[in-house]
Amino acid sequence: MAVQRWMIGAVVVGGLLMLAGWAWPLASRALNPWTEEKARQHAQNAATVHQLAHRRIHAEADKAAARPNDAAESEQALQKAWEEYRVSDQALRAAKGEPRPAAVVMWWLGGVCIAAGAGGLAIRWALKM
Repeated sequence: MAVQRWMIGAVVVGGLLMLAGWAWPLASRALNPWTEEKARQHAQNAATVHQLAHRRIHAEADKAAARPNDAAESEQALQKAWEEYRVSDQALRAAKGEPRPAAVVMWWLGGVCIAAGAGGLAIRWALKM
């Protein structure tokens, strides 16, 4: 009887973990609203990274006419723009409520608990027959 309670408990805990994993991104979306200003900034960051990367690719052709410091300055500008883009992209992903590692872990643990509990109950039921 005690073993059966543990199996039922595993199924219940697994279900609760699955629900918590599902609710986690929804709760984070409410805490991190995505505004029009953030959207404009994200688009501007993406355009800046694209523009600087394009300049960097074509810098070799213009190397003879460019100053020696241009490459280092453009590399620094690209690194700064790329970092700003990464920050805004992380904010966008958080606002969209994409699954976080914690939510994924909850889903997997919940699935394992449900499978173990239900499997144990099925085996116990089959042995009684």
